[in-house]
Amino acid sequence: MSDNSPVEKEYGYSVSSCVFYAEKNGKKLNFFDCPGSDDFVGNAVTALSVTDTAALVVDGRNGVEVGTQNNFRTVERIGKPLMFVINRLEDEKCDFDNVYNHSSPSTQAPASTA
Repeated sequence: MSDNSPVEKEYGYSVSSCVFYAEKNGKKLNFFDCPGSDDFVGNAVTALSVTDTAALVVDGRNGVEVGTQNNFRTVERIGKPLMFVINRLEDEKCDFDNVYNHSSPSTQAPASTA
């Protein structure tokens, strides 16, 4: 959605943070798209300092990966509310049930579809 630089288009993922927004019913929501790769974790930490909530995007084909777990620990350490977003649901290799059941690493709490 916000991966617009030539490098991001080539890699297929974010390499720097980007701010974008959406408006609905007179309300404006600001979003920070931060790289999920461990190589760029500083961008996520910086963005978390000014956000109300964190959303970790989990690839529906691969599930929770090492970077997901590391970013989860960062969010937990900072003390922000967290939601998991599963993407690539349309991919034939997506295993929603498996990803859903493993999308709360280190918490031992069930994920929610609410």
